[in-house]
Amino acid sequence: PAFELCQRVATPNHFDSVGLQVLTVAGGQIAEVALFTDDVPRLAAFYERLLGRPPDSSSDSHASFALDGTTLFIHVAGGEGPEGAPGVDHVAFALDQDAAADRARSAGVDVGGPKDFYWGRSAYLRDPDGRAVELQAES
Repeated sequence: PAFELCQRVATPNHFDSVGLQVLTVAGGQIAEVALFTDDVPRLAAFYERLLGRPPDSSSDSHASFALDGTTLFIHVAGGEGPEGAPGVDHVAFALDQDAAADRARSAGVDVGGPKDFYWGRSAYLRDPDGRAVELQAES
């Protein structure tokens, strides 16, 4: 079943230029987008050209771009990652992890964590379409 990670707050009678009601998301932000690839240098070069600047960190196995509070992480695909981390493309939200994990569980969603990893505390789940979602601590 679907559930809300963040509470949606609608401004009454506020519509955009095409007549759609405008909703703002409160209580979280997109912290990272993680992409896994067999060719990190190729994908990093693509995003370097697209963004107009080099990555903040890079090697043959990873690259990262800090983008106004959101990080684009490029990881090498395959191999063993830490137990409980999905090792697939995913989006991460920075929010109250425990509350978000509790909301997901109460909606019947299987949630792994939150637990401590070498990069910090995270929880993982799948959205209704099967995409991996990470819940990170608010910063």
